[in-house]
Amino acid sequence: MDNLRWIRFAVIVIALAIVVVILKELKAVFVPLTFALLLTFIFMPLQRFLRRRGVPGAVVVIIMVVIIFFTFTIAGTLVYTGVASFIDAMPRFMNNVVQLAEDIALRFEIPIEDVQKTIREIDWTDMFDRFRLQDRVQGTLGTFADFLLKLGTTIVFMVFIVAGRERLLVRIYKTMTNKEQEHSQNIFIQIEEQIIKYLFTKSLVSLATALVGMFFVWLFGVEFVIVSGLLLFILNFIPNIGSIIASAFPIIVCFFQYGLSWRLVGLAVTLILTQAAFGTLIEPRLVGSKLNLAPIVILISLIFWAWVWGPVGMVLAVPFAAVLAIFAREFESLKLLSALLSDD
Repeated sequence: MDNLRWIRFAVIVIALAIVVVILKELKAVFVPLTFALLLTFIFMPLQRFLRRRGVPGAVVVIIMVVIIFFTFTIAGTLVYTGVASFIDAMPRFMNNVVQLAEDIALRFEIPIEDVQKTIREIDWTDMFDRFRLQDRVQGTLGTFADFLLKLGTTIVFMVFIVAGRERLLVRIYKTMTNKEQEHSQNIFIQIEEQIIKYLFTKSLVSLATALVGMFFVWLFGVEFVIVSGLLLFILNFIPNIGSIIASAFPIIVCFFQYGLSWRLVGLAVTLILTQAAFGTLIEPRLVGSKLNLAPIVILISLIFWAWVWGPVGMVLAVPFAAVLAIFAREFESLKLLSALLSDD
């Protein structure tokens, strides 16, 4: 019996390793599919509401597609336009950096002629070409056409999921007993509630963080207010480090605009305090209590899915951990895993 147990354990480990490799290698397919499933859960209340009002299923799907397409297209357009504008503004910002270097040289009594000569001899345009900043940014974000292609793929997956969900569930339930049907329905209801509660609460917190951050960016006269707000909103969905990365963008822009000035200090302090207030005081009370996940579980999930799917995986890390915790609670054989995941 002990040998069989170890063999079963080894088979499970090997199977999980194979699944991870498949998810990593075929992320171009599984990422849109996962987002499609996520969007299906998010729009489930709207779908049920419209269906109860007698709206045909095809019309409900069209409404969902229109909302998703325009929302993500507008957000994507703003992000890509803002990033392109930031890249175009880099040569202008570098003039401010040159002036900052000269001011530092005067303050510390460095021979200004040597500093000026060194700085003026640099061909900044050639340096940007060598660094290929635009290519590096596009390599990270991808092209806008690639973004639209992934969005279209996600929408196609979602349409097929919504259209075939009821028939699929009927076929699955035919293979189950009444008790098994109740159990599976209970799991799906919990998953839907957890995902919707998490995303709704997280969206509210992220929106509040973004609006407050945009106000301070505007107050200190820093450029790219809308892009800063979008980054603060989107990256806040990445646990722990997303808000730090998002706050770095307006701070860097402020440095390029005004150098080491009171504006830079004021903006950095206000953004840090804003993130601390929402991230350590408000968000844990609203989000953490709903998910009932141990902080170490969120961190491990973040690292793992960042390795598998990159930044997209970091956004999905918490919902994945929450779904795993639900399955662990509902099956007796996974009680140990449930105890490890839970924050009780």
